[in-house]
Amino acid sequence: MDATYPRYAVADPLFYDEPSRAREAPHELFEPSDSATWATWSPADDGTWSFWMPPDATLPEQGWKIHVGATLATAGVVLEQVSLYCHRNGLPFKFLRDRRILQVTLSKDGDRHVTGKFITIYPLSPADLHSHLTELDAALAGMASPYVLTDLRWKQGPVFVRYGAFTRQFVNHDGADVLAVRDLDTGVLVPDVRATAFHVPPWVRIPDFLQIELDALGTTPPQGFPRIRGALQFSNAGGVYEAELEGRPVILKEARPHVGWTPDGRDAAERLRDEEALLQSLQGRVPVPAVQATFMAHDHAYLAMERIDAVSLSTAVAAHNPLVSSEHSLDVRRAYREWAFTVAASLRQAVAALHDTGRVHGDLHPGNILVRGDGTVILIDLEMSRPVDDGGSAVIGAPGFVATDGRDALGQDLYALACTELFMFVPLIPLLNLSARKVGELVCEAADRFDLGQRWVDDHVAVLRRRDTSAAVTVTAPATPSRIARTLLADATPERGDRLWPGDPAQFREPSTSLAHGALGVLTALSHARVRLAPQHLAWLEDAASRPGYPTRLGLLDGLAGAVWAYRRMGLHDAADRHLVRLSDANHDRLGFDLYGGQPGVGLTLLAEGGRHAGLRDVALGIAARIRERWRVSEPQSTVATGRGGLLHGATGSALFAMRLYEATGDAEHLRIATEAIDFDLCSLKESADGALHVDEGWRLLPYLGNGSAGMGIVLTQLLTHLPGHSRYLEALDGITRAAIAPFTIQSGLFQGRAGLIQSLLALEQAGLATPATSAALHHHISALQLHAVYVQDEIRFAGNGLLRASCDLATGAAGVLTTLIDYDAHVSGLPHQPVCVPYLTPFDGVEDHSPQPAARPSEGGENLGLPPVPAVARPC
Repeated sequence: MDATYPRYAVADPLFYDEPSRAREAPHELFEPSDSATWATWSPADDGTWSFWMPPDATLPEQGWKIHVGATLATAGVVLEQVSLYCHRNGLPFKFLRDRRILQVTLSKDGDRHVTGKFITIYPLSPADLHSHLTELDAALAGMASPYVLTDLRWKQGPVFVRYGAFTRQFVNHDGADVLAVRDLDTGVLVPDVRATAFHVPPWVRIPDFLQIELDALGTTPPQGFPRIRGALQFSNAGGVYEAELEGRPVILKEARPHVGWTPDGRDAAERLRDEEALLQSLQGRVPVPAVQATFMAHDHAYLAMERIDAVSLSTAVAAHNPLVSSEHSLDVRRAYREWAFTVAASLRQAVAALHDTGRVHGDLHPGNILVRGDGTVILIDLEMSRPVDDGGSAVIGAPGFVATDGRDALGQDLYALACTELFMFVPLIPLLNLSARKVGELVCEAADRFDLGQRWVDDHVAVLRRRDTSAAVTVTAPATPSRIARTLLADATPERGDRLWPGDPAQFREPSTSLAHGALGVLTALSHARVRLAPQHLAWLEDAASRPGYPTRLGLLDGLAGAVWAYRRMGLHDAADRHLVRLSDANHDRLGFDLYGGQPGVGLTLLAEGGRHAGLRDVALGIAARIRERWRVSEPQSTVATGRGGLLHGATGSALFAMRLYEATGDAEHLRIATEAIDFDLCSLKESADGALHVDEGWRLLPYLGNGSAGMGIVLTQLLTHLPGHSRYLEALDGITRAAIAPFTIQSGLFQGRAGLIQSLLALEQAGLATPATSAALHHHISALQLHAVYVQDEIRFAGNGLLRASCDLATGAAGVLTTLIDYDAHVSGLPHQPVCVPYLTPFDGVEDHSPQPAARPSEGGENLGLPPVPAVARPC
């Protein structure tokens, strides 16, 4: 899981929110030394960092900056010394504002790119860098600190140094805005590389005194150290590698000192030593890896273990669960059930054997279980093991696999064991933490799909249900549009300036009004459902638009282009016109070539508005010319970077724009550009065993609308209306459709979940390309949205990406589900399908003009918004 989601799940039990908003006991704020007078300095606080600027200082754009690391034990002393030094020398600096934030950065789940950076100092003159490093080292020598992976360590630390940006500037790189530095040779902004290794831009000369430290690091491993063959995973605590020791394959586990802390007060290195001792004691009694050797290198601890010919249970389930395939016949599901029962039996034996030794696993989940080809298991990652009679609550654990009702160590292991068995059939375990009602729903879903029997249901409900809830399995009401809309209205937070609705953590990196994760996406969805827009919500939009610098982006899903479309669709034409003026006056050349925030999305808006304002179509044609050159000179890749493919971030968005241009102008050159762009993206598709086509990211295959194959499928469906009978496109569409009809998805959202697959199947229905199989899959996906719903009385929310919290936004949450249910209802009612999910995804004629639709308020009695109810499966077990 992306580490962003756990960090943004600490502040609120229901929604993702800024970590600084955590409702907890007061935490200790860090302060600069009180031995100095700070009255003339200018402080600032962004919720994470406390900034201190000396009087009359001007911060350079970039340069060599100094990082000072600390642990929780040394932070106070380090800040005292460093703040005094900065005061004496008039140096701007910043530090993490409180002890809780430092604790999070140093924790096992912290971000390894920033760990160790407690204080940042900005030297105003490059000539003084050497003296600053020398004097700080003299004042702090011997202080413990994690190694700052992005930096070069000065002497033995805790002082580190790297070249990078001093001020926040951004550049578009592969469709994403990233922090930038200026290439001093060309004057152009380029990405400020922040890899987990020391990096210096090619135009920067490393000073001699730093080169000495860099040369002293060396690259020769210690005598006898294993030969690294590849990396399996990384965390803040260290890495796990495939390696070779004396000619035999081993798994090498790394532990970094002073980092990777767990709440029991152990860092990664101490936990690794404890795990080694435990593994030695368990040999011959419990199926665990055999210890081969231990090593120290560059202060990091390493444990070499035997390499077992097996895969993690999570990998095995993803590969073999028939519900993720288009081929899921009764016989296939029964065969999978027998495999799962074999694995579960072996797992129960292994856990029982561990308990017989007086120990529990402490962090049992599918990623910590290896499965051999014969279905027998090996337990790994026992670093959180504790005595079986330990009465304390769980220290850490995978989301959903930790009981939150105060069970002891043994009870926690048994709970995690039951979760793991349920995971093999329905991998939605994190939802158990969002609603106690999900226990019965998920257990019944597993039993129904795989014919597990009532005893299996009773046994697992008994273990998984919270102690403060009933064992009864309740029947949930269907997720109708009216209930979703009412809950959305109730979840609005107009009193907050940073957001109007809670959504994905991405909302804090984008304009608060954006379509994908901001207010306009939710308001457009409500308007699509014929809900009257509340005056306080429109006032919030006006207030947000009046703030300095609004909006910071131009794109379709994250900026001005999307605002024009949303206001126009909601009938707020004055606001749409104001935003259009700003969009048309902006410089579009610096944007990337993705639909989400780049030139194709801007071009679509300008093209749609071309009938209203002279000259906009010409600007759109200029964008088309740049897009043509972009894909003409680019080499297609068989794999794409994570999150960088498909409709929103790949070439498919350019194909959509070029196709709309062809429809608007009749110029066949635009149709040719559309085919070139879609052909570029088709190269990134990979066929799975059932013949389905997914976008290949190298480590996972994606069928979804945003970055997967389903978005390509919608554009291909429309291209085929202009290229009827195109055999290669028809063949590709067939494979993409196979991916879309698989019955199971982890998430419900539009861009990366079930709602997006529904939209792709609706597009087939609209184009007359549906089959009985696709129609059946469409109806199944609609009813299966219930699996992702989170109920609190009559309120219905949907789990966002990561499944740790609910989301309201269009891209990942309830707004996207609402639009999809409205579109489905239009389909079953025989009305034209005009999706809101991605603007301009359906053809438009001339000016894109949507008059305000008849408004309706959600009633108090639970009726829908004047629309027939959406079918839903809600069955007792």
